[in-house]
Parts: sequence; C-alpha cells; structure tokens
Amino acid sequence: MDAKQPMVLGKVRETIRLKHYSKRTEEAYRHWIRQYLRHYKPRHPREPGASEIEAFLTYLAVEQHVAASTQNQALSALLFLYRKVLQLDMADSLRFTWAERPKHVPSVLTKAEVNAVLDKMTGTGGLMARLLYCLAKDQKTGLMYRWHISESTLQKAVRDAGLAAGIDKRVGCHTFRHSLATHLFQSSYDIRTVQELLGHKDVKTTMTLRLRSGQVYTHVLNRGGLAVKSPRD
Repeated sequence: MDAKQPMVLGKVRETIRLKHYSKRTEEAYRHWIRQYLRHYKPRHPREPGASEIEAFLTYLAVEQHVAASTQNQALSALLFLYRKVLQLDMADSLRFTWAERPKHVPSVLTKAEVNAVLDKMTGTGGLMARLLYCLAKDQKTGLMYRWHISESTLQKAVRDAGLAAGIDKRVGCHTFRHSLATHLFQSSYDIRTVQELLGHKDVKTTMTLRLRSGQVYTHVLNRGGLAVKSPRD
C-alpha cells in the first residue's frame, strides 16, 4: 500500500465519524476510496481530479461490469473524498459511462386474466387479493377507498393462483396494482385520479405506468375519484 493511503483513509474515517455516518457507509466509502487510490498510485489524491474520477467510474462500468447501484456508491464515496475530506471543489456534471441498469418491465394482466387469477383465490386471501385490485366505496358517504396491505402475506397465494389459472406471466401482489393502473388508463381515467388511488407521492411514478400501458391519452377529462368504478365492474 502506498504510504499516503493510510493517512488519507484515516482522514476519511475521522470525517465520516464526525458527521455520524453509519458503519456500513464508512466501510463502503473507505473501500471505494481505497480502490481509487490504488488505481492512481503513487500520485497524491489531490492530484487526480474530475477527469480521473470520470475515467475510474467508466472503468468500473466497462471493464469491471459493476452494477449501477455499485457505481453510484463509488461516485458518492469519491465526491465525499474531494468535497468533505480534501475540501476541494468538484463539479456535479461529471461525464462518464454509466453502468447498465437492469431492465425489468412489470407484468400487466388483462381483465380476463385478473378475473381468472381471482377466481382461483378464496377465503381471506381471496378477499385481500380482490382489495389489491378493486376499489371499495363507502355506501354512506360515497367516498372511494384503496387498501394497502403487506405483500408478504399474499405473495405466495397470488403466485400459486396465477399458476393454477395458467397465466404465463410473473404474477405477484404488485401485478394487481400495475394492472389496475393500466385498466384505468384504458378506461380514460385521468392521471391525477390514478395517482391518488395508487398512493403515489410523485406523479412521475404514475406517468411511468401510463407509458408502460402502451397507449397515449391526450384528451382525458379530470373527473376526480368519485367518478371511478372498479375496472371489474
């Protein structure tokens, strides 16, 4: 190990602890800073700058094939090193090759497939699965409600029901939510209503689901939650 490394890593540890970062963050940051210093030894860590950080992060993505989350952790560690430990300016607009993010498109069931899966579920599990997809209405107030429940208690039952129904897709609790959103968009409900029903804090999340539905809706009336019916109706 280069003689400068223990001094730098010691300063990193001291700064992290002064800021009360978690032990896991300390270990991760020290790991990536150590790897970075080894990559550019025997130069002093003050000498490499933005271009070296960019090259190192590109190296991680292209040659080491790290996951996007790993590369992002390394970036955070190096920005911490320069800004907080060495107290040097470092631009936010670094240019490097990002690691490829996994492409996973959630399954969406047709209305017929939703009915087929739900028909295979009975008892409490069946009721809870129906609440994941359907909407409930308070008969006294006319207000619409959506229930949010833990997936863990239902995941296996839903998966088994999907297999029993012969559905050739990955079926889980979230499948009902994605399917509900898609069917509401297909029925021309506005995006704000769907956002509210699904409990999304950011409308961008709902927008993503709309794009995944494979259709573009340009003339949708804002009818509000009271106008919504379950897509099963």
